[in-house]
Amino acid sequence: MELIVEKDYTRQATRFWLKEKRGDQVDIIGQINGQLTATRLNGFELVAAAINPLLEMPMPFAADFLAAVAKYLDQEGIHPESQKLLEGKLMASERHLNDLRKHFDLLFTQTLLNHDS
Repeated sequence: MELIVEKDYTRQATRFWLKEKRGDQVDIIGQINGQLTATRLNGFELVAAAINPLLEMPMPFAADFLAAVAKYLDQEGIHPESQKLLEGKLMASERHLNDLRKHFDLLFTQTLLNHDS
């Protein structure tokens, strides 16, 4: 599922839809009078503007709203794939640095022992 965000500067509003893709089928999730709707797209047509948004709010509140959602998701342990990938790379780098430290400590110790003999 993907979030679609549109900033409508003429109305000073931010509008949100969800995009759900299953195989070749793409549905845009919106709502009408509190009822969720799913509009199937055919091919690459871009008709999100013609579909009622899932959520619409004044532009000044949208950034604060999204920041609050991000904070909530972080507290719940829900992170984007990019952050999980970055955390995995960081853990691998830390392990690699620890291995290098052990290796250089061993080389340093052997050098000192050979030097003292």
